[in-house]
Amino acid sequence: MYLRFEKRPMKRKSQGFAKRLEVYFYDWSDEAHFRSSDDRFERPLKDIYKFILCHSYRDKGKNKKYQYVILSTGYYWLVDEMFCLWDYFDVRAGSNREKKLQEFSNNVGMSIEDLFHYTYDKIEKIRQPLVKEYHKTKEYKTNKKNDEIISKYWDEKRKFDNKYGSDTYAKCYNIFGELWNETKLNELKEQYKKNQEYQERSRNTYSNYNNYGYGSYSSSSVSTPTYTDKEQQMLKTIYKRMAITFHPDNKNGDTDIMKFINSKLKEDWGI
Repeated sequence: MYLRFEKRPMKRKSQGFAKRLEVYFYDWSDEAHFRSSDDRFERPLKDIYKFILCHSYRDKGKNKKYQYVILSTGYYWLVDEMFCLWDYFDVRAGSNREKKLQEFSNNVGMSIEDLFHYTYDKIEKIRQPLVKEYHKTKEYKTNKKNDEIISKYWDEKRKFDNKYGSDTYAKCYNIFGELWNETKLNELKEQYKKNQEYQERSRNTYSNYNNYGYGSYSSSSVSTPTYTDKEQQMLKTIYKRMAITFHPDNKNGDTDIMKFINSKLKEDWGI
């Protein structure tokens, strides 16, 4: 078995990646959007690469051959980072290609997976020099740079939006990380500061609330009462009257006594 390789020219022209990223705005939106430019790289190489698996054998003194076309693709798809040879082996079940591939597999006595590994090694020897060649082009370097800009943008947007709110980053910065709306940024920072101050006040209020003993007892912290039902009712009445008398909100209230009632008597009495 062997892999036959053919190269022939492609008639139609193809456009490459965009030469740059662009910032744009909608009239109805207060966000900076981005897109790839319409100006794209020309792709002068128009070669078509065709790879065919072949198996020759002799039958009754005659030479015969099985063959299966693995793929036929253009130069730029062959060198693309998204190129995946397995896509050409993982064919749809029941399709004509699946039947032909299975027939070839049976005839040569190799599993489809083994055929894939054999083909992969052969094609990569042809493909890798082309990939290195393409990576030297201005198109590849520009597209790589644009991808990095977009990746950084989404990362910065995620961190900013988590802090200041959903979809706020684009209201202040563009795809290149340039500040275009300083007024909006200052508004967001001021609102964030107010929110932080409000949360701090809420935490302090909750802390003071617990200092008075409210809500600070879990069911696991309360002792199991050893009083009779009648005694329990009497203790609850005593507690309520003391709480009314010494609560800090009352004119003659006493914070220390209230803390003592909540931290000692209430727990000891099992109320």
